Amino acid sequence: MRVLAIFVILCPLISIGCTSEKPNETSNYDAGIEAYKRGHYAVALSNFESRVMKDENDFIAQFCLGYMYDLRQVPLPQNLKNSKEAEKKEKIEKWYKENAEKCYIKAAEQDYVPAQNNLAVMYFLQSEETRIKMKEVGLTPDLINDSLANLSDAVQWLKNPEAQTHYISQYNIAFMHYNHARLIGKHQPAKKSDKAEAYKDAVYWFTKAAEQEYDRAQNELADSYYYGEGVDENLTEVERWEEAVKWYTKAANNGNAYAQYRLALMYQNGKGVEANLTEVERWEEAVKWYTKAANNGKNGNAYAQYYLARMYQNGKGVDENLTEVERWEEAVKWYTKAAEQNYAPAQNNLALMYQNGQGVNKNLEKATRLYFQAAQQGHIVAQVNVGKSFEEGVNGVPQDNAEAYYWYSLALKYPTELDKQVVAENIAAKVDKWRKSVGSKIEEKKNGIQKRVDEWKPKILSGSGTGFYIDKNHILTNAHVIYQDRDGNKRKYDELRVNFRYVIEKQGAEAVDHDVDLALLFDESERMYTATFRNDPVYRGEKIALFGYPLSLSWLSYEGNATSGDVSGLLGTIKSNLSENLQDPLNLFQHTAPQQPGNSGGPVFDSDGNVVGISVSGLDGYRIENVNFAIKFEATQKFLNDNNIDVNSVSKDIENMDKVIDLNKISTKAERFTKHVLCFKNITPKPSMLTRMSIGYWKF
Repeated sequence: MRVLAIFVILCPLISIGCTSEKPNETSNYDAGIEAYKRGHYAVALSNFESRVMKDENDFIAQFCLGYMYDLRQVPLPQNLKNSKEAEKKEKIEKWYKENAEKCYIKAAEQDYVPAQNNLAVMYFLQSEETRIKMKEVGLTPDLINDSLANLSDAVQWLKNPEAQTHYISQYNIAFMHYNHARLIGKHQPAKKSDKAEAYKDAVYWFTKAAEQEYDRAQNELADSYYYGEGVDENLTEVERWEEAVKWYTKAANNGNAYAQYRLALMYQNGKGVEANLTEVERWEEAVKWYTKAANNGKNGNAYAQYYLARMYQNGKGVDENLTEVERWEEAVKWYTKAAEQNYAPAQNNLALMYQNGQGVNKNLEKATRLYFQAAQQGHIVAQVNVGKSFEEGVNGVPQDNAEAYYWYSLALKYPTELDKQVVAENIAAKVDKWRKSVGSKIEEKKNGIQKRVDEWKPKILSGSGTGFYIDKNHILTNAHVIYQDRDGNKRKYDELRVNFRYVIEKQGAEAVDHDVDLALLFDESERMYTATFRNDPVYRGEKIALFGYPLSLSWLSYEGNATSGDVSGLLGTIKSNLSENLQDPLNLFQHTAPQQPGNSGGPVFDSDGNVVGISVSGLDGYRIENVNFAIKFEATQKFLNDNNIDVNSVSKDIENMDKVIDLNKISTKAERFTKHVLCFKNITPKPSMLTRMSIGYWKF
């Protein structure tokens, strides 16, 4: 499958179409133009909006206003601001889109090229949005026809001969033909010749833009030769590869990261490159281009980072003076960079390095966490490794027969990377062991897990926090750990996991309280260790300790973290604009123990290891230190009572508020029942404008 460049171009001032005289120029109008160029859209709007209303022929004002609608820089009307939250986003999107389209059409009908280009882009995006729906509901003929119709409308606006001389428009036309070919290829009644013709049209326009040194066009043209789409059918495979290398090289020299990566692959595999190169010389050239791509841009190209790591790991094409350990260390460096971009193969290979202690200190728990990330995205080898960890209860994962069965079953769903029979034997052995502990409920449990397997979708980590077991089945955390909004309309997850094990949000109207910011999760398997609460309120000056999993979205903190401080106040904030916390201040107390994102939902302990509060927030964006808040046990107890949950609690007279906190002792106790709460969201496709292509928008 082709992997295309990723980003949207906001071009600088383009000369095409801008030499026409502006009707009725005034000093205010000129000031508006200059403000628009600088991105001061509020100033520009005051000039352009009235101008468009007065003068239907002012194509420049029409275009600029359309672009401002496109950027959502025009204030919303009051009726949209007051619309219901559930409908607001859709209505706002429609309002901006319709007004941008109207303005662009007025300017485009006067042959203003930038307006024609941007209008074509709008229609292309509508085609892509329809294509995304196909992935959700299937390839229905109606959706395919709608998408093709939008593509046709888009191409119509780029037929102006003046537009077709500029590389951006040429590239856009090519991309639309290419996507047209992909769509009609999925349309059953379509003729094979129609698809081939669309690919040829794409290559024609890619070539025009490529000849103007447009690196993205050069890259796409190279891909077309490599895959044999729309190019001369008389070319042999070797000739196509040679032509691909030619254009990859041009794009790579022009700084295109993806082309650099593809060129490195061609050298590594010996495709289309100089025949007189030795294998070692090819590998050295591959390493050179992998390195360029790996360092290209803010994060670098993840594919190149992964393959560069493999070259170091295997000692191919790298400095021969490096020791094995030095090569492994370099491999770990590049696997880590790719893994941090959620590239599953890199996560899996980095996990293996940690598992074997190659280039890093051996760390089985961190290896499991990396395997888990890759497994959630669908990497089969990683899924088997996670299954083994659950089966054996090792590497920081609790022993759990049901979870082992789930991961083995998931690996068996798409057995493309390992022996299907081996996985099947693992599952059979797992079920045999499992039957002894589950007994007659084995089929019921198997059916429930199989349903999860059948409905599985790739996932990535989207949020995290801390939670702790308050009884054998229930986990307490903050509501904001699992919800994005206080109204409870947006969850952060499609799947919840605590200590890697599958859990669910407890059912019932009382199980989430956004005002107090508490939520209950339910774990089907019973837990041995649970928290003990203290009935007595906290006191000013009392020593307290926090335990949690901060900053775990980046997976940098994979062990529990403990900090200590003092109770500094018995109330929360009274001004909600100081923090995201909007709670009743009576429900909170203030403390000085350091906490970071990820601590939310974790327990706050007294010096004896009893829970006296739940971490919830701090003050952000101010030059204020050690101002953090926790939910009092009194507020928590009411929440638990509403859910008919009894917890272990003790009463204690605090005689010595200065009693020293033993963090090691409290941490040892806390680790038994305090766990990571991990929110995973399904990976959903996004419109090509954002993630699959580099189609060009014109600013002016």
